[in-house]
Amino acid sequence: MNIKTKILNNKSIVSNFSYLTLFQIFSILFPFFTYPYLLRVLGFDIYGKVIFAQAIATNICIFVNFGFNVSGTNNVATSQENSLKLSEIVSSIYSVKFVIWSFCLLIYFALIQIIPFLRADKWLYIVAFFISFNDLLFPIWFFQGIEKMKYITFINLGVRSLFVILVFIFVKNHKDYLVVPLLNAIGAFLGGIVALWVVVKIEKVKLMTQPISTLRKYLVDSFPLFVSSLSVQIYINGNKLLVGSFLGMTEVAIYDMGEKITSIIKIPIAMISQATFPKVSREKNIRFINRLMWSTLVFISFVYIVVFVLADFIVVLLSGTHNLATVDVVRILAFSSIPVVFNYFLGTHRLIPFGYKKTYLINTIISSCFFLLGAFGIIGFDIISIHAIAYLDLLTEIVVCLVNLYSCYRLKLLCGRDADI
Repeated sequence: MNIKTKILNNKSIVSNFSYLTLFQIFSILFPFFTYPYLLRVLGFDIYGKVIFAQAIATNICIFVNFGFNVSGTNNVATSQENSLKLSEIVSSIYSVKFVIWSFCLLIYFALIQIIPFLRADKWLYIVAFFISFNDLLFPIWFFQGIEKMKYITFINLGVRSLFVILVFIFVKNHKDYLVVPLLNAIGAFLGGIVALWVVVKIEKVKLMTQPISTLRKYLVDSFPLFVSSLSVQIYINGNKLLVGSFLGMTEVAIYDMGEKITSIIKIPIAMISQATFPKVSREKNIRFINRLMWSTLVFISFVYIVVFVLADFIVVLLSGTHNLATVDVVRILAFSSIPVVFNYFLGTHRLIPFGYKKTYLINTIISSCFFLLGAFGIIGFDIISIHAIAYLDLLTEIVVCLVNLYSCYRLKLLCGRDADI
């Protein structure tokens, strides 16, 4: 099969990947405008507080999302031609999310009044909470399922462009720190409303009241993925909370810089995963998954080498100062992108589409337990530092890779027949 035929056979993947590439290119460029500016205007300590508050809000978003970014995508991808079923899926997921979001809102506001360090900066934590509008309203799972990534691209580009412009207009000194999470919250709300309008008006999905039994079905179906997401986020977002709780807000800003640079490296992995997940869910072609995995690994390995060599330059470019600790954190965290490649294509692209959600759940729980034990270890032995936390992050990703690899080997999901892709 020639290249032209392969492209035609995978037209939706090529189109979706192109849109995601456009979106991610701009996503990479935007931080180069706002991040250095915010560090200089707010300072490391205050900006660290903002990042810490947003990290807490991000953890709350795990509950709001409840694993629907994966289960919803899977359900939509297998029901694209059934308009009535699509309406049921979308209506049910939105209903469940709204109920969960309301409970989170009440509990979170109560905690702000009870916990002293939250109460001390209550307006920062209150405003930061509304970043959760993104997980409540923006149906990324729907757009992925119908394989129309253009909506994700155009809406997010519009919102992020507006955010960049407004940051330069309204954030003038350290007293304007509340404006940063406020603009993020407004952007999340506007983006979500526009996306919902697209779902209803352009894609013609009808939002209808669903019986409790139907809502319960979707809740139960997504529960293993929710627990998996919660387990994953324990070691992804837990790092920043660990740094802020034991080391200080300046260290949070330093660690956040390392994570931001690392996230740029991981962007192509997520792009390829998002663009191909619907196809994998439908066809379950292991050979196709393997080709994606190895080609992605080669590319990411090359990117890591470039980042390792240029780490000093990148840190100075973003922060305006040379900080050896930040350079070390960047190099350590960036290496975690290598096992992350395997984690996507062994876990998300294999265990979930082939019906092994519980295995995927158990693997993530094992990994989060490893992270928690490691965290208690470095705290208990009083060796906690941003370097120790960065190495803990890397080791956790390696553990995720190993347990997923073992599961796929045991379930005979590592090899499959060749296919025309």
